[in-house]
Amino acid sequence: MQQVSNVKKQPDDTFFKHPHREDNDAHQRPARPFRPREFLPPSTHLAQHARGESPSRIVKTAKGVFIEDRDGKKLLDAFGGLYCVNVGYGQESIIEAIADQAKELAYYHAYAGHGTEAAINLAKMVIDRAPEHMSKVYFGLSGSDANETNIKLVWYYNNILGRPEKKKIISRWRGYHGSGLMTGSLTGLPASRESLTCRWKGCSTPPHPFISAARTLP
Repeated sequence: MQQVSNVKKQPDDTFFKHPHREDNDAHQRPARPFRPREFLPPSTHLAQHARGESPSRIVKTAKGVFIEDRDGKKLLDAFGGLYCVNVGYGQESIIEAIADQAKELAYYHAYAGHGTEAAINLAKMVIDRAPEHMSKVYFGLSGSDANETNIKLVWYYNNILGRPEKKKIISRWRGYHGSGLMTGSLTGLPASRESLTCRWKGCSTPPHPFISAARTLP
């Protein structure tokens, strides 16, 4: 690939390599540096990341409770991915179930009364293991999506009961509730609130009682 002389090379440029393998077919793009302009990691300082100043890691594979990066460094994933890898990586039974389902039906939406056998069966499995007062499952995409949906359901519930003014929601300071507009407003962390000026005003975040009590200790 021809070098452009007036383009400044990124620090640690060899770290950001395009993930295409050399034996890929000719229809794929040739290997070239994997630039931050193409991939933006969430919750990352863009300028620092582009300059190579922020910590970075490209994970290549994982098995059980361990992940391995492109440099061959093996690490214990005590974080559980992002709080969601509760059965470990590389579970063969899960891999096979995903592959079998993708062969039969990889995706279909659930809007306007639609559904799939897989989603219906999973909902029943959840309810069979849930507390007795629960009877329905509404699937979402993430924790942020789930909490945004919860807010809308509560507002809708109050609207149909003739209480449209009930919109205020109280959350704890330093609690994390998501990265959406409303869930980011509910999150009591400075990095989630002060960097954006679109904070939803219907949210109240009183201080955590344990933090308040600790500040009053001699």
